Amino acid sequence: MRNRFHEMLTDIERRLADEAGLVERAIDDAIRALVTRDAALAGKVVDGDYALDHAEVELERLCLDTMALQQPMAVDLRFLAAALKINSDLERMGDLACNVAKQAWRLQTAPVPEFGDRISALGDSVRGLVHDATDALLRRDAELARRVWSGDAGVDERFRELLDLCMHLMKAGRVGVEDATIYVAAARNVERIGDHATNVAEDVVFIVEGRIVRHNIEARIAPSPPQGA
Repeated sequence: MRNRFHEMLTDIERRLADEAGLVERAIDDAIRALVTRDAALAGKVVDGDYALDHAEVELERLCLDTMALQQPMAVDLRFLAAALKINSDLERMGDLACNVAKQAWRLQTAPVPEFGDRISALGDSVRGLVHDATDALLRRDAELARRVWSGDAGVDERFRELLDLCMHLMKAGRVGVEDATIYVAAARNVERIGDHATNVAEDVVFIVEGRIVRHNIEARIAPSPPQGA
């Protein structure tokens, strides 16, 4: 019975890693579709989101069945509770990547090079956060999870710079209002993926340390000192 339980946990972990891989690929393809105004590639991202939606539903069912049938305790229960949230965050990341891809269909002209370069760099940073958050989960590495939070500050700064660039391009008459609005919407969706990656990192700390660190800045920085220190 316990062997079956651990097989189920391993399967859940593998499925989370597979979902994260789909998300990373979607981020890359969505931004490339936007920058090159590639309608076919954008359609591929949109179609691929259905696979992620299906995976999310199947994984949620597996987590709930495991909880009901195996009655997990301690760290195993924490893992299953966190897996449900991580599963939802990964699915939401896929939706946001899909939103970015759809902007490629709305553009009147291909993005100007400055915007293309900067949103590509933003996408690389966000994809790195997703990768590191997943790695932290698989390794049960709370320190790496905290580095994901630190990295999100850089993503926020790049997003603000992109907003400034969009305003400058519009004022200079190099980009129309409609396309500038699309630029901002796409950048915002990419930035939001980074926020969901930090949610995953928070759940990793919960699994490892048994503490809910959401909205707790001090807990994000370092674990509690040992008693008597």
